[in-house]
Amino acid sequence: MNNRRFISILLLLLVIFASIRIGTEKLIDIFSPSRNEYFIVYFASVDATRLVPEYRSGKGTIEERLLALQNGPQTAGLVNVLSKGARPLAYEVRGDTLFVSFSKELVLNHPGGSAGELITIYGIVNTLTEIPEIKRVQILVEGRFIETLAGHVSLLQPLERDPTLLGSSLI
Repeated sequence: MNNRRFISILLLLLVIFASIRIGTEKLIDIFSPSRNEYFIVYFASVDATRLVPEYRSGKGTIEERLLALQNGPQTAGLVNVLSKGARPLAYEVRGDTLFVSFSKELVLNHPGGSAGELITIYGIVNTLTEIPEIKRVQILVEGRFIETLAGHVSLLQPLERDPTLLGSSLI
């Protein structure tokens, strides 16, 4: 009887140990940064008054972020910050500044307004300055400097991140 009880307790401990071990391995797999890497892209709220983070799967390279901006949000309730038809053409990193050239549609198809201009510009700038090495972004159009996108914000100098426009995630 004692032997049977000892074996039962031993089996119970073995099952508990095995389940803890298996559970731990699953947690490590799920939260391992090498398996699930995410980056943030900022899109506009429906009322265009704030930037809302959307999380994308990937390493968050400049190319991935620019493509995500071009393709627009995947979350309902968010609006693209780029004008219709606007696309990134080229980029170059100089020190801590990223120079990004967009197609002319960024200006030609922009809806205008000071709020819309701020959302477009800082949707781009805040998305790209999520990359630790990038502190400033210079927005170009067709490879050229432009004074402004819609008449309210100067684009003659590189811009730094602006956290005042950030809202919370919809997720």
